[in-house]
Amino acid sequence: MNTEPVMLIGDVPATSLAEEYATPLYVYDASAVRAAFRRIHAAVPYEPRRVHYACVANSNLAIMRLVKSLGGGIHANTWGDAVIALQAGFGPADIVYSGSNLGPEDIVNVLTHGVSVNLSSLSQLRSYASHLVESECGLADRRSQGLREVGLRIHLEEHRPFSRMGVKTSEVDEAEAIALEYDLDLVGVHYYRGTGTTSTDHFLQPFPMFMAVARRFARTLKYVDIGGGFGFQYVPSAPARFEWERFGSQLAHMMEHLSADVGRRIELIIEPGRSVVASAGFLLTRVVGVDKRAAGGQIAGVDTTTSHISREAYRVYGGYRRIALASRASLGEPIMTDVVGCTTFSDDYIGRAARGDRPDRGLMLPPLREGDLLAVLDVGGYGFAFASNFLNRPRPAEVIVDNGEARLTRRRETYDDMLRLQIY
Repeated sequence: MNTEPVMLIGDVPATSLAEEYATPLYVYDASAVRAAFRRIHAAVPYEPRRVHYACVANSNLAIMRLVKSLGGGIHANTWGDAVIALQAGFGPADIVYSGSNLGPEDIVNVLTHGVSVNLSSLSQLRSYASHLVESECGLADRRSQGLREVGLRIHLEEHRPFSRMGVKTSEVDEAEAIALEYDLDLVGVHYYRGTGTTSTDHFLQPFPMFMAVARRFARTLKYVDIGGGFGFQYVPSAPARFEWERFGSQLAHMMEHLSADVGRRIELIIEPGRSVVASAGFLLTRVVGVDKRAAGGQIAGVDTTTSHISREAYRVYGGYRRIALASRASLGEPIMTDVVGCTTFSDDYIGRAARGDRPDRGLMLPPLREGDLLAVLDVGGYGFAFASNFLNRPRPAEVIVDNGEARLTRRRETYDDMLRLQIY
């Protein structure tokens, strides 16, 4: 946050954005997306490499087109991700679909569009192969399209025994037998590290084991795909911050050894999501009333609600959100503050004052007054993505700010929109 009396987002006053587009309002700073993407790309000194943005974090078309302009690709978690990526201008070759429990329709879509896929189980591998064989075109015709080349999501059961996704290391031989039976080539291995890991050492821990699995596919291996989980430091006082440069250096070292052992350059694909967009996102909301807390401090009621930035997102953010006064200079010392939504839902907290033994995660704001503009920070990832119509509230509009100019990228939802699909 800057030190000016009014917060600036991409050199545009937050107050101007709120006045033009109303609140609540999601705003994205394009310059922050560019900076994060370029840092991640530069952090890994290995070639060939690609950065595929995991759009599950934020599938706003303007952001996805920005990623495309930077030379990025897309990691699709569902076929819906792939649909949006294609609409954003990405070609099938720019998309890797690493889904789970693909149904027949999903597999047909993958085959029809020629999107690369990482399959997450032996049953999924058999299902994909069966659909490929039973499709209208013969297998020989499909070979020219590369559809007999698939990747596998790997489950390191020794490291994460209770993970629900991935071909177990003990199943690799069976996976190769299935591939041989259906004339498939297993060309890639994918590893999903987890959600929101901020400790670089902890994040890197399973990768030597994963690289050992990759070597088992040496005959056909073309790429190694490092999936999501790259953490973002939502809590300023948190002791661990993900160190991209150190991670990239060690990962590049492992990839060099893998390529040397295999005898050819293996492509590296990195799939960051929130790391690209988290700091770029702001949720602007207007204070509609201020009251005293029984435990001291203030309760600020605002015109947004947890359906706009859900409780699930609160968990993903580590139980903490930074919130700042955006419309004026801070007058008075910060006090304990609860920021609460515009419903009677008992858990409609946008931010909370300190509770229990974690005072460092408690919200402190200067004395507020009706009409003040607040900004919920770092909501570019899993902010609007988690927004819903729970509590029957229409979802906010979205705006992107680039080179000092703001542009509406998604209009505000209306009650008519919410009713349109119902039949009555």
